Amino acid sequence: MPKTAVELSFSKLVLIIATTVFSFTSMSNAYYLMSYGAIPWYILAAVIFFVPYALIVSEFTGNLGQYSGGLYSWVGQSLSQKTAFLTTFLWYSSYTIWLASLFMKVWIPLSILSFGQDLTTAKASFLNIPQVYWLGLGSCLLVFLVMYLISRGFLTISRFMLLGGSLIALLFLVATVSNITLLITNHGHFAQPLQASALLHSPNPQYQGLFGNLSFLIFGITAFGGLDTVASLVDRVGKNRRKFPLAILVAAGLIMGTYLLGIFFWGASANWQAIFANHQVSLAMPCIS
Repeated sequence: MPKTAVELSFSKLVLIIATTVFSFTSMSNAYYLMSYGAIPWYILAAVIFFVPYALIVSEFTGNLGQYSGGLYSWVGQSLSQKTAFLTTFLWYSSYTIWLASLFMKVWIPLSILSFGQDLTTAKASFLNIPQVYWLGLGSCLLVFLVMYLISRGFLTISRFMLLGGSLIALLFLVATVSNITLLITNHGHFAQPLQASALLHSPNPQYQGLFGNLSFLIFGITAFGGLDTVASLVDRVGKNRRKFPLAILVAAGLIMGTYLLGIFFWGASANWQAIFANHQVSLAMPCIS
């Protein structure tokens, strides 16, 4: 069967790539874990991982964009089929774990939207089944829903990617305007005091010292993952295939700027000490009591 090509404008292509990698929760969680101290570690993660990663993916999509298979084709053409198989197997295995975690996170904002509070960590049961099992069942149902949407073809996928990207961009715009409004209302005073020392020292005792900071660096690197996923679709975008490498680089810069600006603006509206002292912030780990 011939492949379905979708003609996307350059701006839409950048939007799809950027919002595939960008995670609003990674930005908010970073502020909760490190406050302003997350900014230099996100910069370091971008310099040592994301920028080289974006350049590599851009190079592969430019030279091997005519091949299907994405990561498998890249490694197979560069090294060997055996190495490509092992690499792709590890890649899919990691994504299985990541998807389970991702779909659990979805229920937190849905719970707050529906009931006004996060019920995902509640110890109450429904039909004598613990809450955490219902959470797992709901996550599995979301996986099957995504599988169904994927089976509908690339045209359906591209529409949902554009819709999701537009909603994420709108969410970030609303958050940015709201935080700027708060800054103006508070005469330029941040809810979390902004000092030079705050960039080098996290107020969170769990993320201090060498090992604490290195553990957050790993978290920072995971916030920049996902370019390989969208890049595997380069052979489905028709004439815009030639623009795909440039779109990746533009999206990479947009992602880095959005993360740093977002963490900075979180400090305008949320006092870190007040949030941390509450101890009621969920990082989407409901299995941990």
